[in-house]
Amino acid sequence: MRTRLTITTACVAAVLLASQALADTKANAADLTAMWQPDQVQISGEKLILVLPQRQITEQIYIAILTTGLCIGPLIEKPLDGISEIQVLNQFRAQGYVYEKGLEDCETFNNRPVGDSMTKIEILGATHLY
Repeated sequence: MRTRLTITTACVAAVLLASQALADTKANAADLTAMWQPDQVQISGEKLILVLPQRQITEQIYIAILTTGLCIGPLIEKPLDGISEIQVLNQFRAQGYVYEKGLEDCETFNNRPVGDSMTKIEILGATHLY
């Protein structure tokens, strides 16, 4: 009986910790993208979905959200753990960009000057249209 109780307690604790980590990641993403005033910040599995109030998401907005928004997270102790894909979508969720590498390249991007052309090339190379 004691073993079952311990296993059940451990499972409940793991679910609570996972839920808290998900909530922290979502809150951090919302904070990091606040200047773009997203209508929605969602996490679905390992996907971060940002729905912006614009009718069209431009390449410039998309790159800015990644480089001067989300990638800044680790530098200011707002990590986005467990994210492997980022979707930046328009207000209708009908157009946008999908970054397929999560935040794995942020350290590289953060070590380059703002507006570095290589960063843009690398981001677009790991992007597909939504």
